[in-house]
Amino acid sequence: MYPKGYLGRDLVDNVCREQGIELNAVMEVGSASSLLQLVKAGIGATIQPKELLKQHPEWSHIVSIPIADPAPIRHLELTYYADRFISKAQQQLTESLIKFFKSRGVGEDLELRG
Repeated sequence: MYPKGYLGRDLVDNVCREQGIELNAVMEVGSASSLLQLVKAGIGATIQPKELLKQHPEWSHIVSIPIADPAPIRHLELTYYADRFISKAQQQLTESLIKFFKSRGVGEDLELRG
């Protein structure tokens, strides 16, 4: 697992704690590639975002087991002042983020609100 204090680790630890489970990580490593290299070598298992293996074809033989109810989820919030000028760059960033997440089947209720 990632060391305690890393966002991904804290997210997983919180969900486990809510379910009455305590993870006992034997080894802590600071990068996803290091964790997946250990898994590839048959040394252990890790909890990673589902999109990670899709981004790395060299790990296509690693088996992924989805976590369901409750799955660890991060929330993204883009905050701005509605009564102030929104530049074209800010507007494009917001629209790109909405398009990105909708294309992955998450955030179907996303919209640009002012």
